[in-house]
Amino acid sequence: MFKRLLLLALFLLSSALIVHAQQPPEPINLALANLSGVVNKNLTLNDLQNWSFEQVQFPDASLGCPQPGAIYAQVVTLGYRFLLTYNNVDYDYRVSADSRFVVLCGSITSTQAAPQCPPPNEAGWLAPRLTLNGQGRVIPGGLPNNLRDVPGQSGALIGELQPGQTFTVIDGPSCTVLDRLIWWRVDANGAIGWTPEGVAPDYWLEPIDAAGNPLVLSDEIALADLTAASLPNLRFISSAQGQESIVSLTAVSPIGPLVALTPADGSVQIINYLTGEEVLRVSPFPAGVSALAFGYDARTFGYYLIAGSSDGSVRAWSIGPQNSFTDLPALSSQPSGVTTLAMGRESVLAVGNEDGSISLFEVSTGRLFTTISAPTQPVGGPVRNITFTNDALIVTYATGLVQTYGVLSAAGNG
Repeated sequence: MFKRLLLLALFLLSSALIVHAQQPPEPINLALANLSGVVNKNLTLNDLQNWSFEQVQFPDASLGCPQPGAIYAQVVTLGYRFLLTYNNVDYDYRVSADSRFVVLCGSITSTQAAPQCPPPNEAGWLAPRLTLNGQGRVIPGGLPNNLRDVPGQSGALIGELQPGQTFTVIDGPSCTVLDRLIWWRVDANGAIGWTPEGVAPDYWLEPIDAAGNPLVLSDEIALADLTAASLPNLRFISSAQGQESIVSLTAVSPIGPLVALTPADGSVQIINYLTGEEVLRVSPFPAGVSALAFGYDARTFGYYLIAGSSDGSVRAWSIGPQNSFTDLPALSSQPSGVTTLAMGRESVLAVGNEDGSISLFEVSTGRLFTTISAPTQPVGGPVRNITFTNDALIVTYATGLVQTYGVLSAAGNG
C-alpha cells in the first residue's frame, strides 16, 4: 500500500505543453468545430491568432471542468486541453482522447494581464526561491534536472543539468498550471533551456551566492529577522528567538507566509512572518510538543500542519484558504514518545518514535497503513530523522544507523 501511494505521486506529473512545431492531435478539430458554432463562422487553424495544447490525464470524466449538477465517472480520463485564440479571446477547450466529450471550459480576453506565477492564494505551489538574473544550482545528491525548449514537460528535451551544476537565471518564472510546476530559463555555461524548480514540497534547485554557497539561514534566528527577503530561502530552522519566549521547534510552511513555533508554554503558535500577525495558537498536548512539521498532499494539492508529543499523541490540521486551520481525525497513539515527523507527497505521514518504530498514516483520514518495527541487528535506538525522497524513505536513528525503505526507480526531474 505504501509503495503504491508513493508511485501515485509520479503519476501526477503528467501534463505537457506542446509547441507549434509539432502537429496538433486530431481532437483539435472537434474544438474548432465547436468554436465555429460559438462565433458563427467556419474556422480553421489558420484563422486563429494563436493556439496551444496539453495532453492531460484528468482525474475524472469531467476533464477538469465539472458542470453544476452533473455526475461524472470517477476514472482517470486521458484527454487534451486546447487554448484557441480568436479575435483576441482565449477559448479553453477540453476534449477526451477518444473524442467522445468536448467541453468549452471558459473564455477570457487575451489582452488581459498575464496571470501571476505562481497564482496567489492557490494551494499546491512551491514558494519560488530563485530570482531573475540570480545564480542557482541543482541540489547535490538528487536527480538531474531536464532542460526543455519551452516551459512544460512535453517541450523538446534539449539537455540535462547534473546534481550540483550551477547556472544563471535568464528568464521566468513561467507556470504550468495543471502540474503546478514553476519553470525558469537558465544558462548553464552555454546550455540554455527551461527547467523546473521542483514540485511541492521538494525543491530540485536552490539559489547560491557569488561564491557558490547555498543561501541558507543559520540554525538560530530572531523572529524579527524572518522577513520577506529571507524566508524564500529558508526551508527549516531548528530553533528561533520568539517575541515572547525561546521556542524549541520551528517549521516554515512551503506555501507561506507562515511559520510554526513552539513557545515554552507548550502551545503551537502559527505566525504570518510578513506581518507578525498570530494566525493560530493551540495547546494540543498536556505533555507539550516534541515534533512539528508541515506536509503536502499532491493528490488534492492540500497542505497540513502536524504535531507530535512525548506522550505518543499526534494531531493534524488542514490548511485552507486565507490560512484557515481545520482539525483532522485523530491519529492513533504511538507506543512511545514521538521524536520526528515527515510527510510524503500524497497524504502519507511518517511518525518516528522513541522506541525506534515508525508508523505510516494517511494524514487526511487518520488511517494507519502500517508500522515499521525498530531494527534489532544492529540496534538503532530512537528515530531521529525521516526523509522522503523520490525513490525511498530514509530513516536515521540515534545510534547513527541509517535505514532505507521502499526503494523505487525514478527518472530525471522535469
